[in-house]
Amino acid sequence: MKLRSVRSRVTFIAVAASALGLAVVSVILTLVVERSLSTEIDRSLNATVDELVAQVESENELIVVAEGLDASTFAAVFTSDGDVYGTSDDRIFDGNITNDILATIGQFDRPFEVPQALVGRDDGGDLRLLARLTDEFPFNDGVDAAFDVGEEDYISVVGITTASMNRTVASIRNALLVGVPIVVALIGALVWWVTGRALRPVERIRREVAEISANALDRRVDEPNSGDEIERLASTMNEMLDRLESGHMRQRRFVADASHELRSPLAAISARLEIEALHGDSATREGTLRSVQQDTSRLQVLIDDLLTLARSDGVPSGPSVGPTMLVDLDDLVFQDARSRPQTADIDVSAVSSGTVRGVEADLNRLVRNLIDNAVRHCSNRVHISLITRQDTVLLTVDDDGLGIDASERNRVFERFVRLDQARARDAGGSGLGLAICQEIAQAHNAEISVDTSPQGGARLEVVFPGVS
Repeated sequence: MKLRSVRSRVTFIAVAASALGLAVVSVILTLVVERSLSTEIDRSLNATVDELVAQVESENELIVVAEGLDASTFAAVFTSDGDVYGTSDDRIFDGNITNDILATIGQFDRPFEVPQALVGRDDGGDLRLLARLTDEFPFNDGVDAAFDVGEEDYISVVGITTASMNRTVASIRNALLVGVPIVVALIGALVWWVTGRALRPVERIRREVAEISANALDRRVDEPNSGDEIERLASTMNEMLDRLESGHMRQRRFVADASHELRSPLAAISARLEIEALHGDSATREGTLRSVQQDTSRLQVLIDDLLTLARSDGVPSGPSVGPTMLVDLDDLVFQDARSRPQTADIDVSAVSSGTVRGVEADLNRLVRNLIDNAVRHCSNRVHISLITRQDTVLLTVDDDGLGIDASERNRVFERFVRLDQARARDAGGSGLGLAICQEIAQAHNAEISVDTSPQGGARLEVVFPGVS
């Protein structure tokens, strides 16, 4: 059976652990009680045999064992040849000692157990005996030893039945056999109830999260003021919902802005073609085609930018999935500057050698977007520098335009943000260039920032980690 719920698994583990623990404790308890009772019997045997030996040594006539022993205890005095001189119970030994009994009893001063039937008695349990000589004499195994036993030489034996001890141990064992399952069942019920009560807030959070749909991302789960894992779970869920809502809103804005940006060139193309179809002639056709080509180029750039950003949202490693390699940034800067039409004075005299590790296509796009932004916003001049330091490579692009206010510098990397509508839309900007630059920089562990240029305009600065 597979336990699917946490509650079931916790209860099963608790029941199994408690059952195993209680079983071990029960066995140990039974052994300890049995050992304790056995030790008490041995203590009683030693005390009784001491009294019996003292009595034997003080008598000069036929030994009569002292009365006063309880029903579970007996005493006997006999010689090594089996003659019984005295006993506390006439049923014991039937007046003489067999060779088997002598061989068994021949363990002096050390308690041992024998079946009660061996001594002619049986009231349940074995018989624990202790034998002692009144005087030292050569007694080996109690049967074949040759020795001279005088009238004063006797063997004193004291025995206590283990029936009472066995009954006590059996009672404890039976009580444990009944009590342990009951305790385990109670523990299981308690753990089941406590676990259910502890997991109730988790189930409530699960239901609340399950009820939240894409149209209700503003909902949040209740956070209990308990200071425990449940509160932290609820807080984490709300933080996740915050991120989901933020991402969802960002995605909706992205789609809305993209739709707006795509609508403008498409509408322009459609209008020009419609006018040309209704009123055009050979004289206006060339101008119309040139305008359509410009709008198409703008549309293609916009679509490429949108695809780049969409790919960066779906791939955690960055906007590109191409292989990384050592890329010479100075070559990318020189190639881009030479391939541009002379719409601005681009100064690359401060560009020195600079090598970074990354995806060449992405780095080429970053350089192109930075220079595009500077050319679009400059008055006449763009200055580019590339410096390699000990552990960094610094790329700087300055323009002599109007610059960017300090309060607006964090917004320039947001998507579809135009700080100056007059200088952006007419120049063909979509508001995505710097957002793409930031995505590429982050994918290459670089930092991009905006500052004031010494030429009066804006300075865009990218700091790459150096190649060791």
